[in-house]
Amino acid sequence: MSDVEPLHRGNLLWSPRAENVLRIVGPIVVAVAALVMLGRSWAKWPDVLVDFGQQLYLPWRLAEGQRLYADLAYFHGPLAQYLNALWYRLLGTGLWTLVMTNLLVLTLLFVLMHRLLLRVSSALGAMVAGVVFAVLFAFAQYVGIGNYNYVTPYEHSATYGMLTSVAALWFLARFFDRGRLAELAATGLCLGLTFLTKAEVFLAVGAAVATALVSAMWARPAEQGRTVRSVAVLAGTTLFPVIAAWALLSLTMPARQALVGVLGSWPSVLDGDVARLPFYRAGMGVLAIGPSLLELVIWVIRYAVLFGPALFFAWRARTRGRLTGLIAGSVFLVVAAVLVLLSDSIPWDRAFLPLPVAMAAAAAAPLVTMAGTRRSGAGTRELMQLSMVVFAFVLLLKMILNARVYHYGFYLAMPATLMLVVAAVDWIPRWICRRGGCGEIFGAVTLAVLLAVVVGHVRMMGVYFEGKTYTVAVGRDAFLADVRGVAVTEALTMIARYVGPEQTLAVLPEGVMLNYLARRVNPTPHNNLMPPGLIVFGEQDILRTFQDHPPDFIMLVHKDTTEFGARFFGRDYGRRILEWVNAGYEPVLLIGYPPLRDERFGMMLLRRKA
Repeated sequence: MSDVEPLHRGNLLWSPRAENVLRIVGPIVVAVAALVMLGRSWAKWPDVLVDFGQQLYLPWRLAEGQRLYADLAYFHGPLAQYLNALWYRLLGTGLWTLVMTNLLVLTLLFVLMHRLLLRVSSALGAMVAGVVFAVLFAFAQYVGIGNYNYVTPYEHSATYGMLTSVAALWFLARFFDRGRLAELAATGLCLGLTFLTKAEVFLAVGAAVATALVSAMWARPAEQGRTVRSVAVLAGTTLFPVIAAWALLSLTMPARQALVGVLGSWPSVLDGDVARLPFYRAGMGVLAIGPSLLELVIWVIRYAVLFGPALFFAWRARTRGRLTGLIAGSVFLVVAAVLVLLSDSIPWDRAFLPLPVAMAAAAAAPLVTMAGTRRSGAGTRELMQLSMVVFAFVLLLKMILNARVYHYGFYLAMPATLMLVVAAVDWIPRWICRRGGCGEIFGAVTLAVLLAVVVGHVRMMGVYFEGKTYTVAVGRDAFLADVRGVAVTEALTMIARYVGPEQTLAVLPEGVMLNYLARRVNPTPHNNLMPPGLIVFGEQDILRTFQDHPPDFIMLVHKDTTEFGARFFGRDYGRRILEWVNAGYEPVLLIGYPPLRDERFGMMLLRRKA
């Protein structure tokens, strides 16, 4: 239960009656927002060529008996791909199988996140944060490439990792409430499952759980005697899924190879070669640190100018009752109208840059409260506030000077955004009210800003949704794509004509979606030869697998990879592989323009020479 208390007579937002009503109405409002966005984005979630094809191809091959890491190159943990292979086995192979199971995962994430937010906020804060999650993150597309959503994610390890992380925090809150080791064991199991997804997600939730437990030991002196047993239970249950996954993989491959698979992306993260690529440095905001810091400071000043007067007037106001509602409502309408009218001139894609600063500031509130209540023992609310803020902040480290909701921000920035919403809608206004001010005024400004943010981002999404009018594939694989869908449809027709059902096909450097939709197997483990893949697996080793298992056909797909520091495959990277292709294969047909030469898009099918 949330420990929301009545503040003083006349408060509108946090009266017991409002709290009880919003606990019932809040989830319904969030569900309606999610359903509206689901309908608005229907069948438009995946990208037609980039990333998501691998998320379809890998579980298909696993369901057919191939092995991750041994037969299929992959550098994340095994949990998500083997779960998707299970869904294929149970429900049939198809894009819509994953859509339905991902919608179930998303629903569970909504429920757990809402329950967690009720631990650290009023029902109003939890409801508004839930609506923001539904509109800005769950079904969104802010860039030309799809996949950065929870229905067809670019990498299922991200979404499954978010689910297991939030579940870990939920069980941790129950442990703080009840003190039962069973809840702590469940926390450990969820941590272990998260380790089998993505490194940055495990790092974030691991830091969050560790911070909460250390804070509990410090702020609850009476419970320090259980420390050793609690740590042992948590460590043992965290290791259990990891050891079990290693043992299961070892049944079909060498133990060392199984260990590398279980470690997922940790070896490449610790090696650092991939992280030094311009793409990831730009995503982190450290490619040009000076300009990034300056832009961040400018945005902090903008928000200070916007919210500073609101804080001042809310602090000084002493209104109560109906007058409070009238003033707050008027403030909301005026601020919302101004911001919505200015929406087209606001660079919404940069509006979330101050998230790391906001999370650092948000950590102060629970720390101060715990310091003041140390003798009596800190409550679950403060412990979970700190834990969730730490979780949000550590996820932002991958984009520390370039925080955003688009691209990887759909999962990296989601917790921080929700915590910021809760702080601005609930924590700060209640703090003002406790000191005799009118927190409703600050809350009204916050809600007006959030409305403008939502409107601005919905408009951004609309541009991309409206451009997806071309149907690609049929039946359980059908979806809507942008104009590239025409070329992909033509390519699928040509593959069906020239490549027999038992013949093999490799798509270079990227485009395994064609393999999946055509149901043509790549005989090598490598289905993505972009710069990160060549760094992780090594160009010479990849070339050797192609020489040992040459595909019957190769499709070259145009891809400009300038963002990785090398523009074209075969010219700026992967030269030896393309030289081998040119020596052993001959062109069959060309779709569009010759690929990998200039800015014009095209695909070329090549057949292995006799």
